[in-house]
Amino acid sequence: AGEGIIPFTAKMLVKSIIKDRRDKMREIEMIFKEPEKGRGIGGGDIKLMAAAGLLLGWKLVILAFLMGCVLGSVIHVIRMRVADAKGSKAEHVLAMGPYLSAGIFIAALWGERILSWYLGFYA
Repeated sequence: AGEGIIPFTAKMLVKSIIKDRRDKMREIEMIFKEPEKGRGIGGGDIKLMAAAGLLLGWKLVILAFLMGCVLGSVIHVIRMRVADAKGSKAEHVLAMGPYLSAGIFIAALWGERILSWYLGFYA
């Protein structure tokens, strides 16, 4: 009689964990989206960085996020200046995914070196 209870309890536990993680992802998404009314970081960007966090760890995912934001900002400012110089009236929309992916790539390859170099200033 006790054998049937254990798998059912484990199944309920797994479902509860999955639901809890899904709810946490929605909460994180709302933190970034609500202040800008949808013009902030999108849900795909949040999921990309969550998956990168599983791969890289918390230190390197923060570095990857910062590097992706810096890359995206610099490249987007250049694109806006070029478009304005040409007289284009196109809307300036920034897709963060490619830049976050570049930040993840850089952090995966050279993240530990970058962090130890940067933290060396505080040692």
